[in-house]
Amino acid sequence: MDGLVEFAVMDAAALSFPSYALDQVVAAHILEHIPQPINALKEWFRVARDGGLISIVLPCDRGMLWRFGRKLGPRNSGVKMEIDHDYWMAREHVNSIFNLVSLISYYFPYRHDSWFPSRIACPDVNLFHVTHLRVKK
Repeated sequence: MDGLVEFAVMDAAALSFPSYALDQVVAAHILEHIPQPINALKEWFRVARDGGLISIVLPCDRGMLWRFGRKLGPRNSGVKMEIDHDYWMAREHVNSIFNLVSLISYYFPYRHDSWFPSRIACPDVNLFHVTHLRVKK
């Protein structure tokens, strides 16, 4: 399937692809939602080919700027609609950015990290973290 992109819905920790099958795995806003993120990271490593790339986007949830931004934006909209935004965020974002960055750093020494908007490598002063993990097997 040269030049084509294929989308599929699967369990992040139990992909149906064979080992070494993918050139790149892209995971946007996933790891903060699943109870055992390390299982997903190991599975993504399994299906990526040697020299492949795992690209991950994470919100800096629990960071100071993220909490501040939440007070100004979606939380207020939720309150107006009588939705307990804090409850849903706590229920759905089960992993903090601090823990996820530590796990990723431990298992993937070959990576390129980016932060937005400040570019300083600190969850407290950013809204998002993007990392590209180079797979070396």
